[in-house]
Amino acid sequence: DKNRRLFIQLAHSLDLQNRVRFFGARTNLATDFYSYADCVVVSSLYDPFANVTLEALAMGVPVVSSTGNGGHEILPKRCWIEDIYQIDSICHALSVAMKYPKSIQSAQKLRQEVKSYDFAIKMEEMAAHIV
Repeated sequence: DKNRRLFIQLAHSLDLQNRVRFFGARTNLATDFYSYADCVVVSSLYDPFANVTLEALAMGVPVVSSTGNGGHEILPKRCWIEDIYQIDSICHALSVAMKYPKSIQSAQKLRQEVKSYDFAIKMEEMAAHIV
């Protein structure tokens, strides 16, 4: 992120430097992060459809998302952060998500559920409607 230094300074000013890590650009999110994650939080104020939503689900990682991310619409309602400005809303969504721990079976189920969102499939569907 172009504001990385600002966020690092903010973490220090809030005494969070031992709890927050800034990794910079990564080339392999699957092995660097998704395989270790229990949940991905997409806290967008606005994003038409954050790619990270599908990436995480395709890797079998549950997602909690703000309603500012258009991708929240493919998630169960229990995974929605209704008000990103309210910490209670974020905490509630995370605590509900943690009731469904990641397992091999749940990861495979998530992966199956998002297969139909593959870009190539969606392009064929769009082309069929246009032509």
